[in-house]
Amino acid sequence: MNKNDVFPPTYFKAANLPEPITRKIVSATMEVMKNFHGQNERKLVIGFADEGRRLVMNRTNFDALAALHGPDTEQWLGKSVQLYADKIRVSGRSVDTVRVRAAV
Repeated sequence: MNKNDVFPPTYFKAANLPEPITRKIVSATMEVMKNFHGQNERKLVIGFADEGRRLVMNRTNFDALAALHGPDTEQWLGKSVQLYADKIRVSGRSVDTVRVRAAV
C-alpha cells in the first residue's frame, strides 16, 4: 500500500498524473486557502465526477477552460476536460504543474 492509498490527496498535483486523465467537471467554487506567504486568499477550485481530488485553478488553466467552454464557470459544469502534468519555468527553474486541455 502506498501513501496515496492511506492518505488520498485532496488536490491534483503533477505527481498524481503520470498519464493524462479525462474527467467531467461537476463544481466550480471559490474557497479560502493559504498562499505561499501564509495569507488567506480566495481560489477557484474545480471538482470532478467520480473523483475525490479537485483542481485549484490558476490563470493559465482558467484561460484554457474559458477558451474551451466560455468565461462563465457555470458553463463548464458537465463538460469533460483532460488533466495532464507539464513543466514550467519559475524563477529560472523547472517546476511540475497540472494543465488542462480539451478532452480527447
